[in-house]
Amino acid sequence: MDKPQRPDLPLAASALIILAFGLVMVLSAGARFSYQHHDNPYNFFTLQLLWAAVGFIGVFIAMYVPLDKWRRLSGTALVTVAVLLVLVSFTKLGINSETQDVARWLVIGRFSFQPSELAKPIVILFLAHYFDRFPVGKFRDALGPCLFAFLVILLIMKEDLGTAFIMFAAAMAMLLQTGFPLRYFIIGVPTAVSLASLYVYMTPKKSERIAGWLDPWNNIHSSGNQTAWSKFSLATGGLFGLGVGQNQTSVSLPEKYNDMIFSVIGQEFGFFGALIFLLVLAFFIMRCFEVSARCPNHFGRLLGFGLTCLIALQCVVNICSALGIFPITGITLPLVSYGGTSLVVTMFEIGILLNISRFASSHKTVMERLKSVFIALNARTSSRGVK
Repeated sequence: MDKPQRPDLPLAASALIILAFGLVMVLSAGARFSYQHHDNPYNFFTLQLLWAAVGFIGVFIAMYVPLDKWRRLSGTALVTVAVLLVLVSFTKLGINSETQDVARWLVIGRFSFQPSELAKPIVILFLAHYFDRFPVGKFRDALGPCLFAFLVILLIMKEDLGTAFIMFAAAMAMLLQTGFPLRYFIIGVPTAVSLASLYVYMTPKKSERIAGWLDPWNNIHSSGNQTAWSKFSLATGGLFGLGVGQNQTSVSLPEKYNDMIFSVIGQEFGFFGALIFLLVLAFFIMRCFEVSARCPNHFGRLLGFGLTCLIALQCVVNICSALGIFPITGITLPLVSYGGTSLVVTMFEIGILLNISRFASSHKTVMERLKSVFIALNARTSSRGVK
């Protein structure tokens, strides 16, 4: 690689803006619930702020540790996270929250975290390392690493179907980047979707959630509760919103400071406020894709592409769930939703992307090209005036 340069400023700035906005929304959406359960309206906000501080440490570590060192850890990290997923699913170390019917949290002493969140960047790191070292041209070339990665995804599927779907989609997108024959996708993807649908159908809790999503108003007191109140929140926001802290579904909308935080954004800032937020989010994601594409190293390009797909898919699934387009999956909105593990892992992923940007080749954007043309025209006009 070339000599490292400064991290990409637009990427860092847009991520920081989204994070700051997320802290405000956690305070606004969670203040009443926090006061009712912890006698402190700032409890969630304080915890999120502390996790953000930990996340900044992760950003700098991820940004300045060479990518080659991260890739050397990929195999060990994947085995480790697989063990953690087994522990959370099949031992008493795994616990569930009050609103979940399956164990998602691993508790060791006073410390608890979600192994499924840790698994997301680790699976992408492992696949990027393998696809770079052993180019995929045939089905048997991809069989080994994909099977191991998909075993991890299956372990996640037991506790969190939404996260498993996102990881599967990101892995497929990475595989497409390797030149893997398209015919295997035509067969494999519908097969995987059919098996996942069968699994949902055979799981009562998940099938009830699908029924609630399809008809939320007739299931408003049961499985359709979140979808119905999320739509109501968005509708009452109107064009310009009710104002910060003025969300009126503080009791009725479950997980409004977490999974459903986009509904609160729509209610407090209205259609135009939510649209501005989406534009900033879209700029951030497009910048991540651009930085990854300009990396001269094949491993860096694959890793950046995979991590950006993870973040982008998570945003799409969360927002579409709030809008009622997708069923409720429990996926958080990156950098915005409350949650320590999710926030730290997302910030670590951004640190890796900033690391990649330090080696990205120079590339003129449309605005830079227009600026160059303007400077050239201005210089030509000035020279004529001098004559």
